Amino acid sequence: MGVPLSDEDKMNLAELGFVSRHHIRDLSEAEHLELELEVGSRLLREAALANGWQPGEVQAVLIGMSGPIADDYVERICKRAGIPESALKVSVHKACDGW
Repeated sequence: MGVPLSDEDKMNLAELGFVSRHHIRDLSEAEHLELELEVGSRLLREAALANGWQPGEVQAVLIGMSGPIADDYVERICKRAGIPESALKVSVHKACDGW
């Protein structure tokens, strides 16, 4: 609307664990997939630990994303994170449409 946000209207991302922003070089498709898999698996491990669980105790995973990174993305990040193969794995694909 052409007006800067006031300080109280700005979200403090540091409270959510986002303390810095990094820019990376252009990646090949294989490098991009590897990065996405590493970030996804770290997120799952940290989410489990933040809830007082070990990754091996997780029984279900729900991932929301704007598009498929790989057909088996959720399966692959769960395996890397140490989440059991028997855990329910669901992905919801929703593009940014203002919701």
